[in-house]
Amino acid sequence: MTLTYDAEGIAVALFAKLQTTSGLKFSSRILKTIGEVPTEDMPALFQTMGDPTPINDPDGLPTGWKYEHIIYCYLHNSDAQANPPVAPSTVLNNFLEAIKAAIVPVVVQGWPGFPGQVQVLGDTLGRIRHAWISGPVWSDEGVLGDSLFLIFPIEVEVR
Repeated sequence: MTLTYDAEGIAVALFAKLQTTSGLKFSSRILKTIGEVPTEDMPALFQTMGDPTPINDPDGLPTGWKYEHIIYCYLHNSDAQANPPVAPSTVLNNFLEAIKAAIVPVVVQGWPGFPGQVQVLGDTLGRIRHAWISGPVWSDEGVLGDSLFLIFPIEVEVR
């Protein structure tokens, strides 16, 4: 896959990285409701586009961009009725850790101004400055019964 630095190229690169999440059974860039996803397809991950924001540089450098993507994860707590039952938060926390592992920062050497470890989605030109979970992670904590969800933004900064 050749990385392009437009909105679609960034979305594709992020989605490819998220598809490496351990335990993931289904993924799509077309959002479905939790009721449309069979439990046997869970954990399921959906990536949608948020609002791109320009990053204007006061020194006249080219405009950078922050691309926001909203990630929806649907899970099923198949052990909710076990003895002892598995807490919904355990299922949610474990899957969030798997996602964090899929987008863990990597060591980047030789790029001026980099703090040392960032997630660059395979960028070799130094244009992607980081991809990270950039806001709160919402969950239902089992309000929907054995079906669970996580919703959170991931931001990708491109210069």
